[in-house]
Amino acid sequence: TRRKRPIEDKESYKWIDSVQAIAAFKAQVPNTRVVSVADRESDVYEFFTAARALGVEVLTRAAWDRNVQGPEEKVFPTLAAAPVVAHKLLALPASGKRRARTAKLEIRACALTLECPLNGSGRGLHPLALWGVWAYEPNPPAGVEPLDWKLLTSVPVTSAAEALERLEWYAARWGIEQWHRVLKGGCSI
Repeated sequence: TRRKRPIEDKESYKWIDSVQAIAAFKAQVPNTRVVSVADRESDVYEFFTAARALGVEVLTRAAWDRNVQGPEEKVFPTLAAAPVVAHKLLALPASGKRRARTAKLEIRACALTLECPLNGSGRGLHPLALWGVWAYEPNPPAGVEPLDWKLLTSVPVTSAAEALERLEWYAARWGIEQWHRVLKGGCSI
């Protein structure tokens, strides 16, 4: 029944709630750029449309290979066909079973237009013009899962510097994840 339920009745509505809270905060700091940076769980079409309607900029990691306008027809092949705009060494902190290491990344970026979903509560909504950034390890160390982040953002990415900045924004989530672990585990919140 997931596809038949309205977005308001789904757990993913928390992302729309978060965008509404950010919009209220943004009104209090009109001269500050505010961007919602979110993980794959936020890759919900209604999240993007709500953010656009509220004037909130977003950056999220893609979870779904969505339909897009253009010859490749899907997000992931569109990003794979985009030009390499930069290279980056990114320090990966230790996490769970992963040892700390440095990833050697290639960065691709392009504009793309998401088509609305064919099913669910996003059906019939307007296409969304976004930008995509793909940061990946073409040659990871042996036995190591390569870093592979496909990011979608409403913030323009028209240069290598902007693509690298969006990557840095997403990488900042690690610190936030540590903070959440402390709140949940250490403080039992």
